Amino acid sequence: MGQPSDHGNHQLQPQWAQHPNLQPEVIRTFSAVWPREWPSQDQHFASNNNPMLVPDSGPSPSGSVVTGPGPTQPMIPMSQVPVAPQWDRSSHIAKVSTRASRRRLQAKSGVDLERGDKKATRTFSFVPLNSGDVILACCEEMKYAIFKISLLPTTTEIATMARSSWEVAVNRQSAELRNWAHNFRSSQQNNLGNVVDSIRSDMKDVARLFVYFRYDLQTYQMSVPHLMSRGTRVEYLTADHSRFLDVTVTINGQTVTILFGNPAVMAYLGYLLYDSRYQYHRYIDGDYTGPSPGGHGVSALNVNKLRPLFTMTGTLFRWALEERRTGTVVDSELWVKNNREYHQTLVERFDGMTPQQKAALQTLVDQIATRPLN
Repeated sequence: MGQPSDHGNHQLQPQWAQHPNLQPEVIRTFSAVWPREWPSQDQHFASNNNPMLVPDSGPSPSGSVVTGPGPTQPMIPMSQVPVAPQWDRSSHIAKVSTRASRRRLQAKSGVDLERGDKKATRTFSFVPLNSGDVILACCEEMKYAIFKISLLPTTTEIATMARSSWEVAVNRQSAELRNWAHNFRSSQQNNLGNVVDSIRSDMKDVARLFVYFRYDLQTYQMSVPHLMSRGTRVEYLTADHSRFLDVTVTINGQTVTILFGNPAVMAYLGYLLYDSRYQYHRYIDGDYTGPSPGGHGVSALNVNKLRPLFTMTGTLFRWALEERRTGTVVDSELWVKNNREYHQTLVERFDGMTPQQKAALQTLVDQIATRPLN
């Protein structure tokens, strides 16, 4: 291990000690205590085993002699030797992690671990694993109510249906789910109003297709004469709703008009009830047990239970026809306030049917589930 040398000793002295006007005594005094050079890394670790630094010449307290060039200096304790501070990164990371963990625990428990006092606590709500079953049950009950009352209900009717559907569905659940559902009663009932919009959205998309093909509005030539011809037909159909809703048949030599019995309407209902992914027949009570006039057995659906579906179908068909009044298609929204008056007209028309007219319509309803749609 190399010995300190006096080369560059003046560079280690502060500037005030190198000034030429200072008294030589002061310089000699400072040089006696100022190290000639900072210890290297090897010297720093080697000095940990020795309590004192050994001067360049002269006997050491232990009797060992270290020889080397340079003037004799007094022994300097290790405590007086300046050592560059060492930054312990691992210790710093541990302290930061500890503080972060303490803050997280304090936020959850509300207790200051350092002071021991309580602060404002956070409340946590636990959602049961099968909470989705409650929401699904409420939506299903809402669909039963919609197909029973109206597919174009008022705001008051929607609120009433949502409240009753929620109560019926929740009361069938376990105690744990009932307690959880009661905490979110208001928000869940408000969300049930979206079920009405969802059903109408599905129905109107299907209605556009049935109107386009069943009323012979399709054209493969977008020329002006063809578009004008289609516009003329739409005007004829919408001039009287009996032209696109009713059907005239001959039974036993007698001509009979069946309200809401148009083949396009019946095909549309058959598709929504049985032949689509919606399967709406599940939400309509089939309590009609009398024999079918057509001899096709017992009907699963009573025509009176289809009242909301018949009246909404007429409203959607008129709206879909109006989109092609000019010959070309003009996309439009189904605004409830713009169609409520016409929908109410159809409701009154359905309620004004005679028993004979309803019996004739029941015959067509029976045929929906007993023969393929064409």
